[in-house]
Amino acid sequence: INLLISLWFAFLAPAFAGEQESIEDILKRIQVQETLQLEYQETRHMELLSRPRQSNGQMFLSAEQMVIAQHSPKQQTTVISKNKVVHIDPARNIRRDRKLKKPFAIPGMGPFLQLFYGQSNLAELEHQFNIKLLQDSALWQLNLSPKITAMSRIRTAKLSGNPGEGPNQLVLEFADGDQTEWRLSPLARGPGARKAMDKILAQTYRQTSQ
Repeated sequence: INLLISLWFAFLAPAFAGEQESIEDILKRIQVQETLQLEYQETRHMELLSRPRQSNGQMFLSAEQMVIAQHSPKQQTTVISKNKVVHIDPARNIRRDRKLKKPFAIPGMGPFLQLFYGQSNLAELEHQFNIKLLQDSALWQLNLSPKITAMSRIRTAKLSGNPGEGPNQLVLEFADGDQTEWRLSPLARGPGARKAMDKILAQTYRQTSQ
């Protein structure tokens, strides 16, 4: 599941006195409106390892599901839908299915996925997290920290993006000291992204069925 976790890292200057967006504006933009195809790079910093671990591939966001198609260090695919997570490792012909008790309720990441898919709103988010929005002329950054730290795997989460756009960076710091960073670059949207996603899924499922 850590493969999901998510996106990227940015430190911003204090908010400036120019035109500001509201948290509601940013949350609305985060929600998936059409199929998106993105290139990602994930970096994991783990206390037990002297060097960070990196992976890269493509990520797809559609109204029905999130697909993470990792290309390196090895090929594998994770599909997250409303009620299920499927992890596929074609090289070893392994497929693991896991049902979710609540929509997009991935451990540690449920609130964020529920935002992407319109399952949560600002009031629900504020019930679980302390939220701070910083903005400058180049970037916006949304900082979240759980209100009940003893019950959360996440210590802090920082999402950031360009003004008027959705998030392109996220860093998650975990209670055990580990950290995961993601960076995303858009490749396509709409019918082109949907076609690319369907092609990858068809190829992946075909490989595991052989």
